[in-house]
Amino acid sequence: MAARPIPEDKVRQAEFSRAGWHVVPEPGTGFADLFEPGYWRVAARRMKPGDKIEVLAEGGAWYAELLVRRVDAAGLHVEELLYKRFAEAAARPSSSPALSQSLQPQQAPAPEPVAALTPDAALELLRAGNARYLASQGQIGMDPSRRILTSTSQSPLATIVGCSDSRVTPELLFGGLYYGELFIVRNAGHVPDTATIGSVEFAASVLKVPLVVVLGHEGCGAVQSACESVERGTRFPGSIGPIVDEIVPAARAVRGRPGDFVDNAVRENAVMTARNLIARSRILADLVTAGEIKVTAARYDLDQGRVVFLA
Repeated sequence: MAARPIPEDKVRQAEFSRAGWHVVPEPGTGFADLFEPGYWRVAARRMKPGDKIEVLAEGGAWYAELLVRRVDAAGLHVEELLYKRFAEAAARPSSSPALSQSLQPQQAPAPEPVAALTPDAALELLRAGNARYLASQGQIGMDPSRRILTSTSQSPLATIVGCSDSRVTPELLFGGLYYGELFIVRNAGHVPDTATIGSVEFAASVLKVPLVVVLGHEGCGAVQSACESVERGTRFPGSIGPIVDEIVPAARAVRGRPGDFVDNAVRENAVMTARNLIARSRILADLVTAGEIKVTAARYDLDQGRVVFLA
């Protein structure tokens, strides 16, 4: 949806928290009213492009997510990311007949794609989320009300392909994202095996998730094992061996480079996994070529909590 201005008037409650601006409109507000001239007022002077607005109205009867694209004298220019109308609101006609007809609850609603969210916009939301996490001093938490809002469908903004390490929790380190906002695929060393590739293909082609981030991290045990294999020829038992073997090319590629061998391999492994997801999947390759998704790599610092995007 094209960016549209939200002019000023009034709103019952508007506050900024870990996930962005939370707005409670005046009673009786319909979804279409959000875009009517002179309806409601938000502290536009404090908002900036990339901020997300969550609107919950009529006691939870409907919910909307908006993304601020521009702030100027006319007000806020936003894109609609998501609109949900729930069963208890079915008898209340929308102020827009077209919206009323198209947004009636269904028996089994299909996932709602984030059609307006580009890969680069999704990446900026993750960057902003990590900045919130760094500033939060560990006070990030989950809002249980989102569990109800996402119980019938999901529309994630990004797919995170990460390591199984218990110290790396994407929902927290990207700023306390809510239920339904990240599609997460994890295994030791984020190896791009069949299950991983198939899961990412599902997210990209069925859920229409626009961004894939391969998230490596400081002190990865799987990468440490691959480095040990390269330096000492160590072999690992059972199904651990094939995992390590998948990471060995990244360790070999950076052996002898200046800096820490393992950390260089962590970065290289993330970049290689991102490339291999595309190389091993025709579905993902076609979506990347069409500009519908972006696949990138990042490294998470366990000590500092910072995410650095690599490619």
